[in-house]
Amino acid sequence: MSTEIRPAASPDEPQAPCPPTCASVLVADDDEASRYMLERALGSLGQRIVLVETGEEALELAAQQDFAAIVLDIGLPGASGFEVARALKRQERSQHTPLLFVTGQQYTEALVTQAYATGASDLLTKPFNPDVLNTKLRVFVDLYLQRQHLEAQRRELLARTRALEESRHSLSESRESLGRTSAEHARLHALFSQAPLAIAILRGPRLMIELANPLACRIWGRPLEELLGRSFLEAPPSPDAAVAIPILQRVFDTGIAYVGKELPLRLVRYEEGAPEDTYFSLVYEPMRDGEGRVEGIIAVASEVTDGVRARRRAESVQAELEAIFESIPDAAYVGDLSGIKRANRKALDMLGYSDMEDLNVHISELASRVRVRQADTGELVPPEHTGFVRALAGESEARDYLVYNAALARDVRVRSAANPVRIGGKVAAAVVVNTDITERHAVEESLRRSEEELRTLADSIPQAVWTTSADGALTYANSAMVHYTGLRLEELLGTGFLRMISPDTREQATGLMARYLGEGEPYECEMCWLRLDGAMRWHLVRVVPLKSSSGMVMRWLGTATDVHDLRQSQSETQRRADFEQQLIGIVSHDLRNPLSAILLGVTALARREGLDDRSRKSLLRIQSSAERAVRMIRDLLDFTQARLGGGIPLKRQRADLHLVTRSVLEEVEATNPGREVVTRYSGDGQGEWDADRIAQVIQNLVTNALKYSPPDTQVRVEAVGEDGGVTLSVHNLGEPIPSERGGSLFEPLQRATADVDQAGRSVGLGLYIVDQIVRAHGGSVSMRSSASEGTSFIVKLPRATDSSSR
Repeated sequence: MSTEIRPAASPDEPQAPCPPTCASVLVADDDEASRYMLERALGSLGQRIVLVETGEEALELAAQQDFAAIVLDIGLPGASGFEVARALKRQERSQHTPLLFVTGQQYTEALVTQAYATGASDLLTKPFNPDVLNTKLRVFVDLYLQRQHLEAQRRELLARTRALEESRHSLSESRESLGRTSAEHARLHALFSQAPLAIAILRGPRLMIELANPLACRIWGRPLEELLGRSFLEAPPSPDAAVAIPILQRVFDTGIAYVGKELPLRLVRYEEGAPEDTYFSLVYEPMRDGEGRVEGIIAVASEVTDGVRARRRAESVQAELEAIFESIPDAAYVGDLSGIKRANRKALDMLGYSDMEDLNVHISELASRVRVRQADTGELVPPEHTGFVRALAGESEARDYLVYNAALARDVRVRSAANPVRIGGKVAAAVVVNTDITERHAVEESLRRSEEELRTLADSIPQAVWTTSADGALTYANSAMVHYTGLRLEELLGTGFLRMISPDTREQATGLMARYLGEGEPYECEMCWLRLDGAMRWHLVRVVPLKSSSGMVMRWLGTATDVHDLRQSQSETQRRADFEQQLIGIVSHDLRNPLSAILLGVTALARREGLDDRSRKSLLRIQSSAERAVRMIRDLLDFTQARLGGGIPLKRQRADLHLVTRSVLEEVEATNPGREVVTRYSGDGQGEWDADRIAQVIQNLVTNALKYSPPDTQVRVEAVGEDGGVTLSVHNLGEPIPSERGGSLFEPLQRATADVDQAGRSVGLGLYIVDQIVRAHGGSVSMRSSASEGTSFIVKLPRATDSSSR
């Protein structure tokens, strides 16, 4: 089936008959939308356009009439465009007709090579730029019309020449004929000079320049008088034009015309004098005499520089569009019912194909290959209901599908957006962009299942659990929280949960939440919540942010544990402990005054003369008991100060540990006659200490060493000055301290053994006081005890703490 389109002013108006000089262009394309685009693009040529659907029709028409150019779709049904092209080149009438291929396939080097191998003049890919197509075909049409015109002129000149020769015998007839010939020659010369093409006549085997019109002179860059009578072999238009010499000689020798397209020539215009790059399409037509012998060449040149530049600009734009198309991060493809005409690499990979030919099949076959199915139900989607076909019908669609990847042999979940491509108000193609959301969907499904599991778990625990948005609005609350407050979930969502916070603490709680929301950090606090029965109960609230990989807070997760009973129990326990410690402090403080009076009285009575031994012993026992009670009271006061006052206070001053130790040992030896205390001093004993408290440490340690060691053994005391501090060690050979008591030895109300001091002479605060005094000085105390080496208490004291040194 063929359709003839005659030139018209507008594609939408009735076509007028084509004049005799009109050229014909044959278009073979089986796709209706593509034919429509070609018809619109070629409408401005003003020539006769013949449209056919098959290659067979094209071959038949090309054998019957001449065409200025033939446009072939590569993907014709039956015989392909390449096969039709080869057949056209074998036909005598169409063997020199320029061929232009159009295709919806992807532009590749292999495709271009195959096109040119079949004799194509050029190749355009769909969708093409109409201006580029018009430029290319206009050159072919102009060359065709010029050749026709020149051939008509040549025939007319030959006819005139014969007529002149036949009338040579009659003078009157000759004069009359000569007049007519001169007039005709003048007319032909005017046409020759005004022709829009560069025309030159080269005569004889030497290709002598017999005639050249003004445009030809411009190409030579010389005036006509410098060209006439010269050989083309000696005066080519430019050094580049020398390549034409063997071609011209071959035309002259063989009589076969030559057609060259878009040949580059660097010319020097004789008007301007500056070299410039230009492009020409050339026709070298053999000129024959009356007997058919070649006597010269008619050279016709048409400058196509503007067309070449326009085509290159269009090709550059096309290349940019191709690059943009390939750089789209999603799968994109364009086509019609006959198949996919263009697809980027992402689209091929998504469907598991490596070549565009696999996709350039009818859409019904392609749909069966990729097995388009509904994303949610898995139901097969008929081809006519796919987004691609709907777009060809003029509808836009965005939907999720499952498509089959042939390379991976598995389904791919895609988010598909399909839209129609309209040209001149008609839908010419459909464009589809598919985004692979397989992994995203799997992650979303996994998150959804995880969230359901977490919510099930959250509903099964007694603690209150909730989530909020990034700005702190409640989005979820577990059943424990709902039951606790008696509010419906809808009432808690958003900021409704603030109603469950006690009015007395609500402002403080909201301020705290706002601060931590701004910082994006986890926090923990106690809040008083209003229970369903109206009771106010304290809860320990922990809130942590759930952040994205970039560190942005997405949600908040909170838990609340009822700590009201625990808080009350701790408060009661603390109150009792504080009361006990205060009681100890008060009692020990109030006992100190009567004990001081007893000691003063006993001391006065012991100084009297005339006391018998029995009375003196009684007084000494009273004095010893009172002194022990004073020491116990002092330990109790220190204990109370350490617990309630935050540590034992110190009065630091410059002191010598060696002198302090000697002074303490003198007092101890006086109260413990018969016991041997061995001492050793070395190094510098100077430091910033509270001398009275250090003396208390030494006295407690030495007294314990004497108390817990056999009377016939020595107690060894060493004070050693070292770099940065001093070390005091007190050693005895008493029973070793059990290892299980070592960890609690320096705790209050603890003693080394359970069978010592049954008389209650100690409350077990001595070593605790020692540890607190040493810690207050920035030092440490430790103990070593074994059956073979005895027991040693080692005190390490810095010469000065940071605060004292400043």
